[in-house]
Amino acid sequence: MDETISELIREHFERESPAVEPKAPAEKTGFVNNYEIIWDGRDSRGSYVKNDIYIAYFDAGSKLKRQSRTITVNKYPLLTNFLASPNPFSPNGDLMDDLTVISFDTSDDSLLTLKIYNDFNQELVRTLGENTPIEYGHQSFTWDGLDDLGQALNEGRYTARISIQSIFGGEINTVNLNIYLRQISNINICENSFDPSRGESCLISYTLSTDAIISINMYDSQDNLVRQLMNEVPRSPGSYQEIWNGRDDAGQIVPDGYYYFVITDSIQGEPIVVFDPRGTGGQDISHSISLLTTPFDASKNIPCILTYNMSQSAKINLKVRESRYDGPAVKVIEYEVPRPQGQYTSVWDGRNELGEIVPYRNYTFAIWGYTLPDKAIIVVGQMPVIDNSITVDPLKFSPENNPYSNSPRLATITYGLLRACKVTMNIYDSNNNLVRNLITSASRNAGTNSELWDGKTSGGVFVQEGEYRIDIQAENNGNYSLVRSATVFIHY
Repeated sequence: MDETISELIREHFERESPAVEPKAPAEKTGFVNNYEIIWDGRDSRGSYVKNDIYIAYFDAGSKLKRQSRTITVNKYPLLTNFLASPNPFSPNGDLMDDLTVISFDTSDDSLLTLKIYNDFNQELVRTLGENTPIEYGHQSFTWDGLDDLGQALNEGRYTARISIQSIFGGEINTVNLNIYLRQISNINICENSFDPSRGESCLISYTLSTDAIISINMYDSQDNLVRQLMNEVPRSPGSYQEIWNGRDDAGQIVPDGYYYFVITDSIQGEPIVVFDPRGTGGQDISHSISLLTTPFDASKNIPCILTYNMSQSAKINLKVRESRYDGPAVKVIEYEVPRPQGQYTSVWDGRNELGEIVPYRNYTFAIWGYTLPDKAIIVVGQMPVIDNSITVDPLKFSPENNPYSNSPRLATITYGLLRACKVTMNIYDSNNNLVRNLITSASRNAGTNSELWDGKTSGGVFVQEGEYRIDIQAENNGNYSLVRSATVFIHY
């Protein structure tokens, strides 16, 4: 008998009177009353005691002899906190996650049976314990991914069936725990970014320690399936490289962005996921990103150039604020833009979200970076980029014919493109009203390009005197550049 528990029970009866519930007299004879005392099987800390034999003591006063009764506790043993870690695991001898530890807590001394079953056909593959005596408390058992004959098992889902029974017999408590066994390792990509329009591709490499039937599917950042790269291709043990050319199932180059892949193995008939990076990434690396800015003057078409460095790939958010922490963003410059490790340049034209030139004051640039999912692949090269320098010459002009002046009657808008694409250019007045659609989806070559504005509306009427905003955006196969803006003044 456990004397410590016995003492706790004694204290429970002698000192914690609220837990003792006397009932109405069951029988009265002369001056003697009979009472029932209820004990719920818990100690003074409120925890259930383990299965054992206990003694309850009764003291009714100094003139009466102390009484005792024997109590046998034989309750249903409890299983809690059961898990396998790591899960999944890969017993391939690379010294990384080669073993999984099955652990759990028991409420009593028990008899344990622990067996591993193939979840696909419910075949018993490994017995780790059978009617094995264990003490109450924390337990752990290690599985190396081998069957009872010492043979390596195919990857897939397995069930650890944990059963315990009181040492006094009685009902058996059983729980099932899913364990995922992987025989794939060394999953890597050769580069985390590439440009398919230049004929570049990405290699996905991996190593198999057993036979497998492999499928690899490519997904975009919104979890849409874009490419079935492999569909149930038999593979023998060894190392492999699969090529993705950055195209979807229709053969079209996918838009810029990040993509991830999921690998399944159908060796047992049912596809089992052996690599899925969803749920990974999201680590905040903002404090490791350095940012430099330049002065700007939107009225003179001098933009603010922002240069930042990243030590690892991440999704970038870049905003302009009036104050560091409070208030809405004046302008969102980049939103959830995936970037590989390296240095990047972005541009702010000194305008707010409505296209208005911001007042003269100090502004705060806020940049956030969050890591991408494991083994994410960034596709680049499709999004057109407008060069940092946009000029309007002259900055101020009179479109009317004046025989006494040699000043230009046209404004020349010059901009640069990093690649051939289609350009749309619109002109707005100071109230944000569209006054002229100068060009729409016009094909333009890489390099320097120029457009002319004669100071007229789309209806052929001269605009009023004042300040006007020129918005430029480029498009390539459904990929759009950021809108760039410039200023021009009309006078008469």
